[in-house]
Amino acid sequence: MSPATARRAIDWKILITIGAALGVSTAMEKSGAAEAIAGSLLNAAKGGGDAALIGIIYIVTMLARVRRVAGISIYLMAFAIMIAASAVYTTPFGDNINLMTSGVGDYSVFEFVRFGLPLQILMCITTTAILTVRQRALMATITGIATAAVVVIPHLLAGFQWWRGYKARKARMEAKVERRASFARASSMNAGRLSAARLGSAAGAQGSSHAVGSQGAV
Repeated sequence: MSPATARRAIDWKILITIGAALGVSTAMEKSGAAEAIAGSLLNAAKGGGDAALIGIIYIVTMLARVRRVAGISIYLMAFAIMIAASAVYTTPFGDNINLMTSGVGDYSVFEFVRFGLPLQILMCITTTAILTVRQRALMATITGIATAAVVVIPHLLAGFQWWRGYKARKARMEAKVERRASFARASSMNAGRLSAARLGSAAGAQGSSHAVGSQGAV
């Protein structure tokens, strides 16, 4: 799909939905509705009894404790959460861009998983490596390798798809040529048999005429 095709196929309903969602989120935050919803969810969790609340507190406290014991900076943890939340490549509804491209290109969920999962794994490895490396030169090297992989992987997948299509087209063409050759051989054999039958009929008719002539002479 070319950029011009993508621009012409923009679904304005999706853009309006995204814009409206941004406005609604801002309104919910400023009006206090988001806080009220969070409180409602917390009250709903209370319905699960002490086990649900203790489980939530346990998980949150465990993550905070792990960060302090490991000596991980709060900024590194926030950056990892930010990248993980935005790097959604395996579902058509996980991001606004995915939503727009899936509507324009009519891509299936399987296609998003097939092409997005390698990028998702690469992003996870790259982000972890960058956040744990302290040397800028090594960080730049990792970033360059990841960028090259992001550029190369789609071309490799596209080339693989093209090669499979080429092999399938070549096999169909060879089968078509073979069918035509078989038909030509069968037609030639039938023509030979028909010619032999005609010659045999002509020879028989000639023999019969000679026999009739001989009887008349007698």
